[in-house]
Amino acid sequence: MPRGLKKFLYGLLYLAAAGLLVFWWYRAAVAPVPSCFDGVRNGGETGIDCGGPCEPCEVKNLLPLRAERVRTFRTDGGDVAAVAALVNPNEAYEGDVSYTVSFRDEENKEIGSVARTATVPPGGVWYAYEAYRERGRSVAGADVQLTETTWRKRTDALRPAVSVRDVRVETADGRVVVRGAAVNGGLARAENVDVIAVVSDRNGFPLFASKTLVEALPSGGEREFSILFPVNETLVDRVSADAPELYVNVP
Repeated sequence: MPRGLKKFLYGLLYLAAAGLLVFWWYRAAVAPVPSCFDGVRNGGETGIDCGGPCEPCEVKNLLPLRAERVRTFRTDGGDVAAVAALVNPNEAYEGDVSYTVSFRDEENKEIGSVARTATVPPGGVWYAYEAYRERGRSVAGADVQLTETTWRKRTDALRPAVSVRDVRVETADGRVVVRGAAVNGGLARAENVDVIAVVSDRNGFPLFASKTLVEALPSGGEREFSILFPVNETLVDRVSADAPELYVNVP
């Protein structure tokens, strides 16, 4: 073999070895490590940042929960209530969500907040309710911020099916009371069912909201409930005897 050709081949061999060393060094020290948040399909993922070692692509592509119809109600005595609908647009997954209800003054400054958690059923709604007592600064409104959500596929077919009946508005001793009965028509026992009522005036304008807890309701069972509103003469004078808005949360 000619000496010049031999030198050329040795040179190519050295360059290849050097290239491999540089490549290994780059992969070990410089190249980014595949992750579930880098916007690239890598590291065994079946989709971009999902599947394989990451969360399932079905979960990643779920639509987010959203807070709708945030309403506040207040009485002359400084009692305030906020009600909001937490909506889950996904039909097969329920969402365990952390959220915060913040009360704000007329300058939109926060004057109080409460952090809660809820489980929003698939394709359904959880009604967030929070009460607040004014302490010097008047509440002008409220907002709801949803933070962390954990998704879980709903596979159980046996669920409580709670409804209400015989609902009526009563007034006595300066207080409004909503009474009725909760009925479980499902095949599973219901625990800690929230019943929220919004009463209105004689023109249909919402006045105030309050809630109660029905702790245990067996399958086929029925339990009476009473929802107490703040002692307030103005509320009593204006409230309508018509059936109130009612929202039921079944965990």
